[in-house]
Amino acid sequence: MLSNLSVTKLKISFNAEGLHEASLNEEQKVTIYRIVQEQLNNVLKHAQASSVNIQLNTAGDHVNLLIEDNGKGFDTNAQRKGIGITNIISRAELFNGKVKIDSSPGNGCRLEVILDTKAHEAQAAA
Repeated sequence: MLSNLSVTKLKISFNAEGLHEASLNEEQKVTIYRIVQEQLNNVLKHAQASSVNIQLNTAGDHVNLLIEDNGKGFDTNAQRKGIGITNIISRAELFNGKVKIDSSPGNGCRLEVILDTKAHEAQAAA
């Protein structure tokens, strides 16, 4: 039995030109993967977007992830019902990361995550 199955056409573009993958350990790679997975899930469930742009690069001791969509946006100050954004923030904090969300109704969403690639090395050495 199928229930409320819908198919959404979504154009996804991905750019990782400035990524130095060797600077990331396996846990950091999985964290980035899970953050992208969570945000794409959010876009599919809520944004009604037709396109998503994902950029991933490294700069010094940081990896920068940017996910932008052209969906309906949301009020970032409103109470959230789900745990998606909370999960993204928790995952980022494992690597002394910062999450910035820029969205408003009618203006899509821009999610920026910056992870400290050296944070986990320092924890492992301690």
